[in-house]
Amino acid sequence: MGASMRIIIGTVLIVVTLLIAPLSQALDGPTGIVEAGKAAWADRRCRRCHGEMGEGGFGPDLAGRAISYNQFKQALRKPWGIMPRYSETYTSDQTIADLQAYLATLPRVEAPGPDLIDIKNILATSTWSASPPVQDAPLGQQFFWSYGCMHCHGPEGTTIRQDLGGEKADNDFQDFAKMIYSHTDRYKSPRMGDFSRLRLPEIALQEIYHFLFEQAGYLPQLAATVRAGTPAGENTLYTLELENRGLAGKGLTPENLTIAMAIAPGAKVINGAGPGYQGIRDDSELKSQAAIWQIASIAPKEKQTFSLTIAGSAVKPADIFKGSIIRWTRPEIRKTIPDLNLRDPQNPSNVPQLVVAFR
Repeated sequence: MGASMRIIIGTVLIVVTLLIAPLSQALDGPTGIVEAGKAAWADRRCRRCHGEMGEGGFGPDLAGRAISYNQFKQALRKPWGIMPRYSETYTSDQTIADLQAYLATLPRVEAPGPDLIDIKNILATSTWSASPPVQDAPLGQQFFWSYGCMHCHGPEGTTIRQDLGGEKADNDFQDFAKMIYSHTDRYKSPRMGDFSRLRLPEIALQEIYHFLFEQAGYLPQLAATVRAGTPAGENTLYTLELENRGLAGKGLTPENLTIAMAIAPGAKVINGAGPGYQGIRDDSELKSQAAIWQIASIAPKEKQTFSLTIAGSAVKPADIFKGSIIRWTRPEIRKTIPDLNLRDPQNPSNVPQLVVAFR
């Protein structure tokens, strides 16, 4: 057989192999839909551990891997490692096939991506990133990273501390353990699966609980939003709504609050209104002038409204008030660990704060 014939036959075999591989994967399970898989990938936040494009990071790279449907299904239904289990209730066999189909379209990587922590899951516009906690970090924070929790909930578990601080700030460890090991029973969502008691043993979970709630502490469930301006003669009225979304009688009540609305250079404040208005002054933390209100507290289910009238026609609130924050003194942001090195960038100082959102 001539060399040219051998080349032709070899090429044909390669092509046939490439065609047969995806066909064999499709035959052992449902036919996946790429766009549905892309949506499922985003909805379950798989990218937080496996990389935006499946390139890997905290978890292994998945992009372009030639594995069968049954292999992929096994990895979600009965994970070999620390990944939580995704049951059929919220992640069907069809969804698994869709995820596999989407991942097959992504370019395979030569090496997994870096393991970096960010808070884009919490604040989409954030550009902050950091390496995993070092060995002198609290043990619970090290476990919080090593079991993957940090990649969705941030370096200090801010979202968890707010959720539980808003509904019952005296949760004991058994309440917390039930939430982690039977997560889908509580939240009825595909976003996070159920952790295994064998892969995440209670002794490690106890350290995580100690770090989140005994060292760092529960946080109030606050929301602050500035809405689009409305005309007020030749000027524009902007309204800030501050809400405590905690459950009445159960959630935390923050005390000694300061509302600091940053004022962009060139913006002229005509007047301010709302309880505790202090006027306009320089704010050292914002490094700009700010409209200031001070209130004693805001209880669960309570809403308070504050307003500013700005000279001229309406512009986007973010163009005037970008960087605005709400501060309070109690409860503390870090009860017994004021020198924590790896911190949530939304709370860099020891004074707890909330970044104001815009609509």
